[in-house]
Amino acid sequence: MKFKIYIFFLVATLLVSCSDLLTEEPTSFISPSEYFNTVDECKAALFGVKNYLSNQYINEKVFILTSELGTDVSYMRELDQWTCQNYNLEVNYDWLNESWLAFYKAIGSANMVVNRVGKAEIDEDEKADIVASAKFFRAYYYFNLSNYFGAVPLWLDELDVDEVSILGRSSVSEVRSQIIQDLKDGEEILPSVRNSDETGLPTKWVAKALLSKVYLFNEEWENARDKAAEIINESPHSLLSSYNDIFDVENERNKEIIFCLDQIQDIAGSQIHTNASPRPKDEPKFSGSDHYFNGWGMLCAQPSYVNSFADDDSRKYMSNFSTAEADDGTIYDLKFIYYYKWNILGEPKNNGDRDIIIFRLADFYLVYAEAENELNGPTQEAYSMINRVRQRAFGDDLHNLSGLDKETFREAIMDERKWELGGEGYRRWDLNRWGKLVEAVQSSADANPIGAANVKVHHILFPIPDVELEKNPNLLPNNPGY
Repeated sequence: MKFKIYIFFLVATLLVSCSDLLTEEPTSFISPSEYFNTVDECKAALFGVKNYLSNQYINEKVFILTSELGTDVSYMRELDQWTCQNYNLEVNYDWLNESWLAFYKAIGSANMVVNRVGKAEIDEDEKADIVASAKFFRAYYYFNLSNYFGAVPLWLDELDVDEVSILGRSSVSEVRSQIIQDLKDGEEILPSVRNSDETGLPTKWVAKALLSKVYLFNEEWENARDKAAEIINESPHSLLSSYNDIFDVENERNKEIIFCLDQIQDIAGSQIHTNASPRPKDEPKFSGSDHYFNGWGMLCAQPSYVNSFADDDSRKYMSNFSTAEADDGTIYDLKFIYYYKWNILGEPKNNGDRDIIIFRLADFYLVYAEAENELNGPTQEAYSMINRVRQRAFGDDLHNLSGLDKETFREAIMDERKWELGGEGYRRWDLNRWGKLVEAVQSSADANPIGAANVKVHHILFPIPDVELEKNPNLLPNNPGY
């Protein structure tokens, strides 16, 4: 903890110099040119790159809301408040502008660390680890940025503001090729485990996890399957016996979690629990407490999603916070359905200890099953992987899948990912890569009638923000449909 606090305050001064890379000349009382002289300074800069994960537009509340709202899984209690849910995307909004800037500030910080640490006169093994870690973060930021916007400017060096502001867009293929190269470098160098002073830095298994996902999105099925197999068979990670235990705030960084954003109350407290908790205005019988039922109710589970679970599927509970007991013992139905997996009733608003899971092992059982089916149809290996996830969910093997053809197995994977990962920030990107977004949103018209009426095929990508197009005409043309 002492090292983390030291890092927090040390890097705060450095980040002043790289937080405005896209808008103005860096200034700080600690100049980057005077930094990167010791391992501790280089690690502090790396933690600065990592700390962008806590930005709400990159991997916290806004990113999760963007990834879930307007799908067939989650919705917001007031439909007209979030444009990615109602698919009114032809007009730019602050969340989209801020997301673009946040990702590029993070990428600029990563580029600085890769460049400066690569030239630093420090221990070569330490240098290699720090550079590989920075490349992982750069890859992660570019992966999500390209999922948002498709073709985006690709820059890897330290560039001044004039150079950055005239860059054109590189294709998704070019961006993902660079991501793959960064991750291949990392999986050979990064350690298998991290000590407590390095909490939140990537391991080789984290690099392999993102690499498997990139291959999956590229439909490079064999590579996606093989990387998933390495994680399943060789990593120190294992499935927990209880689905509920994955999300227990007292059981964070458990064996199933490959990578997470570590949040610390009063230092970098999480916000997602506040967004996923009931709002007193909606649930007045439970208002009056500083912490209990004092959220915003912005991330709710759709009733049709909850009803799609089998009654004996243990995963249903974690997405079905729909009743509560009053002080007099009366059980009330809540107006909306909330996610237990995100709630921490009793913690202050926007200042929680809930870590945010980025990769967990069950995801890669399903990656393996999907990729194997696309390669060879529903083989025994594909059934083994999906059924291992279902066996935990049901507590037996009576619900194992069998007798499916390639298409029905593909549909089963789509459902299984929904039930296993719903509300966690995956659904929009899965629907996009399957070409199922419009169908899914229209099937959810009861919960999201505005979105069902508005959604179009081109909404699989967001528009490049108008403000960026005005600053840099080389970003034109905008994505189709905008």
